[in-house]
Amino acid sequence: MKFAIIGGGLAGLMASRSLSVAQPDSEITVIERSQELGGLLSGINYKDPDIYFDKGTHIFRETGNSEIDDFILNSIPSEDLIHFDVGQGDVTGAVFDGILQTNTHFPDIRHRSDYKELLQSLKHRTESVEPIPAIDRLSPLVSGACDRFGDLYVKHVLAPVVSRLYQLADDELASFAFLLPGLTRVVGTDYADWSANSNYDQYRALFAIPDQRQLPKSFQHGKRSFYSRHLGSRRFIDGVAHALRADGITILKGITVTSLSLNPLTVIGCDSNGSQTKLKIDGLVIATGVIGAAHLLDIDLGQFHFDTPMLNRIVNLVVSEPVDSDLCYFYGLDESTEFYRVTNYRGFTDNPTDQRLTIEVLGHETVDNATLPDRLIEQLKDIGFLDCDRYLFKDVVTLKSGFPVPTVKNMSALTALSKYIDQLLPDNVICGGVGSKQGRFFQNEIVESIYQDARSLV
Repeated sequence: MKFAIIGGGLAGLMASRSLSVAQPDSEITVIERSQELGGLLSGINYKDPDIYFDKGTHIFRETGNSEIDDFILNSIPSEDLIHFDVGQGDVTGAVFDGILQTNTHFPDIRHRSDYKELLQSLKHRTESVEPIPAIDRLSPLVSGACDRFGDLYVKHVLAPVVSRLYQLADDELASFAFLLPGLTRVVGTDYADWSANSNYDQYRALFAIPDQRQLPKSFQHGKRSFYSRHLGSRRFIDGVAHALRADGITILKGITVTSLSLNPLTVIGCDSNGSQTKLKIDGLVIATGVIGAAHLLDIDLGQFHFDTPMLNRIVNLVVSEPVDSDLCYFYGLDESTEFYRVTNYRGFTDNPTDQRLTIEVLGHETVDNATLPDRLIEQLKDIGFLDCDRYLFKDVVTLKSGFPVPTVKNMSALTALSKYIDQLLPDNVICGGVGSKQGRFFQNEIVESIYQDARSLV
């Protein structure tokens, strides 16, 4: 059989691996429009100076599927692999109410003047609502969050925080907006209280342990994080691609798909020199996400009424001295911060002299690229994360696709588009990536889903 995969991100590469395992004698071709594989995972490798940055936070975590995990882990030399113990490698914090929380990224409400009222309301929730509702990504933020936390916490804490993050009114946002930065619990008690109640699922559904480093192994998810000492997430993409080629899979880069016929199933692409590639195939995986699939299938996106993506910038810095913190990354939940998330490479590269920071900024269109790094440095100093005020290297990268805002409108449009594409595609074509399968977004869920779905083509 002959298969093609459109999209050379990790999802597309792993879909080709799945097909190769299930049908070893098949002919498989991966087609990638860019000259680099991996999408955001390709990172940025600067030549002068010779230094690498991820495009945002991309520490890998095991999926729990050994077939996937073993292949990715074995794609790079063992001496290059940093494989953390459970609970390590993803120490996360947040800036909340003017305080840099190094203990947790969940909002810690214990210092607030309205703490007693908030705590009473949340505890009442655990006693009166059973079970605590799971998060419906598509539901409106306020109603979905109130179902989970109750009105008081949402009104005074969660809704204002999320509204600031995405610079939109809370009634425009979907519940996915607070799931995305992981604001699914609250720190509201000390360790003694948490420990005494932690065996109750109801309590643990809302209340987080006061210090993430003390989480008992019995409550840990059991999935280990991993990273590369050399070239970070890009190293895994290169390693996976090398292993796929060794298995006989063809990977074509710099090819733009100019024609896609579903009957008979044919893909025609063209490189920058005008040379044409034509593939007549038995099965196809579109691994571009539903937006990319819509472009390939000539679907008019205007009929789905998406909101305009937010400006999304990545600020890469080498500061003048290493940061004395084990935080791998932290979120800016406060009105005093203009960043969405900060990645501190020293926290997970096993290198105490690592001075790299990557800072993700959403929106804030009035702040230009020239002044943005200095503003961010000042904000990091103000919260006590940085002692130095100088950087040895800076670069601001604007991501062309922008950031798809988790609004009710966007989530509904994404769901409608996914259903439309599923109905349009024949049985020998599947679509995976961001937005497929009920709005999948996170790397692990996308990779695991497309890996399993690709088997249906065999």
